[in-house]
Amino acid sequence: MSSVRWNCALAALAILAPSVLAQHGGKYSPPSGDSKEAKHEQMSQLAEQIAEAKARGAGYRELQALQAEYQALSRSLGGDEPVRTADLQGLSGAPAGGYLAVPPPCSGTPFTLRFNGTSGPITPPVQSGSVSFTATVAGAGAYLWDLNLNTTILHPGCADLDITLTSPSGTVATITTDNGGTNDNVFNGTLWDDAASDLTTDKVYTNLVTATPLAPEGRLENFRGENPNGVWTLTITDDATANAGSLSAWSVDVTTLPAAPGTSTLTFSNTTPLALPPGAPTTTSGTLVDTMTVSGANASLVKLRFYTEITHTFNGDLDITLTSPLGTVATVSTDNAGTNANVFNGTMWDADSVNVASDFTYVDLVPVPSLQPEGGMDRFLGEDPNGLWTLTIVDDAGGDSGLLNRWDLEITAASTAPTPSVPSSSAGGTGSIPDFGAIPVATAFTTVVSGMSGFLWDVDFFTAISHTASADLDMTLTSPAGTVVTLTTDNGGTLDDVFNGTLWDDNVNDPATDKVYTNLVVVPQLSPEGRMAAFRGENPNGTWTLTVVDDAVADNGSVNSIWIEVSMIPPLAAMTPSVSSNTTPLPIPPGAPTTSSGTTVDTMAVSGLGTSIANLTLFTQITHTFNGDLDITLTSPAGTAVVVTTDNAGTSADVFNGTLFDPDGTDTVTDHVYPDLVVATPLTPEGSFDNFLGEDPNGTWTLTIVDDASGDTGSLNRWDLSITTCGGPASVYCTAKVNSLGCTPTIGATGSSSASSTSGFTVTASNVINNKPGLLLYSNTGRAAIPFVGGLRCMNGPVRRSTPLNSGGNPPPNDCSGVYNIDMNAFAAGVLGGTPQAYLLLPGTVINCQFWGRDNGFAPPNNATLSDALEYTVGS
Repeated sequence: MSSVRWNCALAALAILAPSVLAQHGGKYSPPSGDSKEAKHEQMSQLAEQIAEAKARGAGYRELQALQAEYQALSRSLGGDEPVRTADLQGLSGAPAGGYLAVPPPCSGTPFTLRFNGTSGPITPPVQSGSVSFTATVAGAGAYLWDLNLNTTILHPGCADLDITLTSPSGTVATITTDNGGTNDNVFNGTLWDDAASDLTTDKVYTNLVTATPLAPEGRLENFRGENPNGVWTLTITDDATANAGSLSAWSVDVTTLPAAPGTSTLTFSNTTPLALPPGAPTTTSGTLVDTMTVSGANASLVKLRFYTEITHTFNGDLDITLTSPLGTVATVSTDNAGTNANVFNGTMWDADSVNVASDFTYVDLVPVPSLQPEGGMDRFLGEDPNGLWTLTIVDDAGGDSGLLNRWDLEITAASTAPTPSVPSSSAGGTGSIPDFGAIPVATAFTTVVSGMSGFLWDVDFFTAISHTASADLDMTLTSPAGTVVTLTTDNGGTLDDVFNGTLWDDNVNDPATDKVYTNLVVVPQLSPEGRMAAFRGENPNGTWTLTVVDDAVADNGSVNSIWIEVSMIPPLAAMTPSVSSNTTPLPIPPGAPTTSSGTTVDTMAVSGLGTSIANLTLFTQITHTFNGDLDITLTSPAGTAVVVTTDNAGTSADVFNGTLFDPDGTDTVTDHVYPDLVVATPLTPEGSFDNFLGEDPNGTWTLTIVDDASGDTGSLNRWDLSITTCGGPASVYCTAKVNSLGCTPTIGATGSSSASSTSGFTVTASNVINNKPGLLLYSNTGRAAIPFVGGLRCMNGPVRRSTPLNSGGNPPPNDCSGVYNIDMNAFAAGVLGGTPQAYLLLPGTVINCQFWGRDNGFAPPNNATLSDALEYTVGS
């Protein structure tokens, strides 16, 4: 190889694989081999290198290259990560004790039962990406003269596709391998014909534009003379990941003869050596043209074979074409054989060869005895072969030279042109084209729950799983209602049997994603990757399904036993959410020269709430240029610390700038795919907020953010806590209608709602016009904002009304001294008369209400006043 070409190759390799050549500062030295352990070691080294690069302020391109290499290794292992060292050792808040999340005091005594499930082997991944479709030819002649193939294929990234056609006799023709680039659907209506002038290997493809007709990569001429009747098989292999497609339609068009035509064969040779100069300074500098006269052959060409003896030091430089006396041009080879020398020095170019020129694996200095030409010699079919044939060889690069020592034409021709049948078309089957790779297969194990009543409060799940690489396992638990919660994805490294006796419990403060695992040591309790709080409140009776997916090859295992434990409580009484906020921005500095340099701590005082937490969510507005640097924890007044996120979101920026961390969600913070600058919400936290249940929320809460790498900064702009406890105040929402005097009616409440009390919960509206009739409108169908009498009706229908009210206030003239009020405990109990709805006495029912009153300062039909709205929950 010339030094120029070698330098160009090195430059190209440096662009394509900077990690291989540059070594990113020389620190990365991957272990040899492709074992899972070796790849995990590479990933660990890359993780260290990413941290080092950030510490020294490396550029964006270097960090992206390192990150891409890390992710490529992870994808090759089905998404595995190496065993992680816990980022937040020494967190306060031990496992909460017992297996049951603490129920709120406004509920009754929990009732818990355990149900055993099925067991069995875990199905390992299968290699996929290849699918076969068949077409049956019947009633055709016994001698195949010509065959064309039609395909209608929908596929993004057509270069993923390798397609072959196999005859009933077993002959295989290559249609295409890795042609079409990243373009979509270019074979969606393609006629594959050896006589086409466009070669599939040389075609310039355009996205979403069908390429037709095309000469296939291998030769359909290879089928000539066979009996076409029987089953033809089209095999499509998707040999790259990320794209899948479908075969919408396909067919073979066959043309036959009653019998083989009578032919004779003659061979013609040129043996005078001719120089092949390099293609520099111009391409024409490397062009060689030689001619050969054919005479005495029959007048209708049936088959042509072509022989070459070419010596050349870089055969991939060569473009070879053959031109008939009538001017028809067929491509023999373009840029095949790479850097290898002299591989065409004794080659018979023959459509019946099994070696496809564009796919053959060449060996330097080893001539290939036979090859299928790149273009179809059927382009000459039926022509008169007598006359001047032209061989053209173009060396299209500089630095290498050679000789054309000899070339032969073997002409097989008939005295008269055969008369083939009319083409007949046979359609084949259709279907999807699966993507390439080790395709994980889900194995389902079930548990049936029955006889449970009340309100589902807590679910714990037990697994005894034997497996020799626990990070291969992705496990989800699906409830009878269809809610899916992730137990683990790619945790446990290459370690064996770490989940062989594990209780998955939200009430354990030991996240599966941060656990430090030890080979063959069972972890007895783990907080799952997703939150089982998402099941809370569902009907647990029915079939629960554990789905186990082994997403990497080479290791297998089995589920030895599983059981589920469900805990029920009586229907919940009134619980009220309350939101507390901190909105003062605080900087998040980079974690250098020490991790503590990047620590931001903010506190929030919560007061006036009930004494037992029943639910909690966290909202964050965090801007940061590299969110994967962030470790966030939330600590309660009691000192319980729960991990919100550790090192998630990779290089993406600002993805937590508007995120609700909600344990009732099913999108885990550890598995979410984070586009840069796109807020991810809602997410389930990495640790379980169930560890706060039953604690007193009143006091000082602490949000801690640790930036554990240098080079990036950010800001904590806001964080909110929404805490639900038993009972508590009602909440005001919606917009009141300003009355004709310019006053804004304002709703409020005192006391507590109670289904068992006949007084003590008064709802009022002030700033209303004095001495006017009015009503309280209410419903149990949720909030709304519907245009109504010139303002907004703040609840969905059907809307009910209280007994008649009067605003009272000062004597005339009109002013805004009026007040509407009604004791809703008394009204619900029937003490005030009217027709109160039964749901006003059902604990846990959410009520929305709003005052309506007369306002004659507005013309009909808008002669009414409307307050803002109140939402409350019926207490016990």
